[in-house]
Amino acid sequence: MNGLSAELARSLEALLESARDRARSAGARSPGRTRLGACVPLPREIAEADALALLESSQDECFWWDHPEAGLTLYGEGAAATLRASGPGRFRELAVRSCALLGTIQRSQEDDPSSGDGDEAFGQPGPLLLGGLAFEDADSRDPIWRGFPAAQFMLPRHLFVRRGDRAWLFVVAEVGDRPSEAAQGAAHFLERLRPVPARDFELPERRSAGFELRGTAGMEAGPSYRVRADRAHRDFEAQVQAARRAIALGELQKVVLARALDVQGEGPARVAPLLAKLRSAYPACVGFAMKRGDGIFVGATPELLISMQGRTVRTAALAGSAPRGRDPEADAHLGRQLIESKKEQEEHRFVVDALREVLAPACTRLEVPESPRLLRLEGIQHLETPIRGLLAERPGSSLLELAGNLHPSPAVGGVPRRAALDWLDQCEGLDRGWFAGPIGFLDAEGGGELRVALRSGLIRGSRARLFAGAGIVSDSQPDAELEETRVKLRALLAPLTEI
Repeated sequence: MNGLSAELARSLEALLESARDRARSAGARSPGRTRLGACVPLPREIAEADALALLESSQDECFWWDHPEAGLTLYGEGAAATLRASGPGRFRELAVRSCALLGTIQRSQEDDPSSGDGDEAFGQPGPLLLGGLAFEDADSRDPIWRGFPAAQFMLPRHLFVRRGDRAWLFVVAEVGDRPSEAAQGAAHFLERLRPVPARDFELPERRSAGFELRGTAGMEAGPSYRVRADRAHRDFEAQVQAARRAIALGELQKVVLARALDVQGEGPARVAPLLAKLRSAYPACVGFAMKRGDGIFVGATPELLISMQGRTVRTAALAGSAPRGRDPEADAHLGRQLIESKKEQEEHRFVVDALREVLAPACTRLEVPESPRLLRLEGIQHLETPIRGLLAERPGSSLLELAGNLHPSPAVGGVPRRAALDWLDQCEGLDRGWFAGPIGFLDAEGGGELRVALRSGLIRGSRARLFAGAGIVSDSQPDAELEETRVKLRALLAPLTEI
């Protein structure tokens, strides 16, 4: 243990001992199973380190969350507690159980922000639950999704939080744990958190001596991959036509049709290089990774389902897509076409109306722009309408309860919701698992942030399954919808295969 880690360990040990004394003095007045929590600020040399180094080296359950544009990074490792739920009531069940669990974590008086000694100006972090929910209410039947149930959140033993240029470590321990051992474990955790040069996340180069630059003779072949779509292109296009017929008959107004690619490599995929490339290419998106056993669910999503801090709630309608142009003039032309497209505007309006319908009754004020703006990402651009509201001062509007009313939004399901989900169950032929489900973090006040797990895939060893979808409305053209899924799939396929 180096000097810096030892110093932080002593601080954590003192805080955990004080929290234990406080918990014991509370005695039976503490409901449920009490755990101890302690938070310490980290020095700059640790705050600037890359949490991907922890993800790369972890053998435990872990969760990584990174939003470069917002300056927020979370990394949690090791489950001090786990919450699971399934069925139609999973959101409400998790809302009750998550607040109960986080509310039983006892901190020392000097570490408790509610005592007035915390870092109120910047918001000293408290304990968080990290995880997500599947697209469907029930556990997946496809064995590739083992370890990823209908809903799961973990309370991490070690939680690294970075906001801007400041960082903290939050540690959770059992009342019966020795504070010295818990503090030493945290110190070892910190020693793995280090600055990582970009080249450390590059895939190893395969070199061959003696080749001539005039051609490829003598060069060693690069890695090979087998890529297979879950269905033929003509079958996907036929499904688009079937959706259009259902819309023409009045059975649906919109449905989001998804497809998948299976990628088989020569050896285990390195997830950290993939996430580093996604972070660099999509700074406006949230990169995420949830590791369970030998499976890791990863992605870079542009879509916010809901965030909540105090009484302020935010969401965004994201629907309607177009490719990016090869030059600024072509890019601007494609953007104008997207904004002026009746088909794309119709698809977008369904999402805006659905979000408004859920949030308006819960808010005293709701701000919804009259027209969408362009969200430009690498390779693709979307119509986006940011929405902000002020919740009414009454109980029952937790993040999870609102999320349960919003999911699945028309951006990933369809309109009407039940009819669209029934159509997908009969016609899509794809077990989405956690694709297009909510993923993110929950805090002790019932707030937090959940994103829609788009541009995502599940990796197990040398195998990966990647997902993408397209919204189908009355004017959708099968070849254009197929191309939209191709553009979205390339977001993960290109950095994963490095072809």
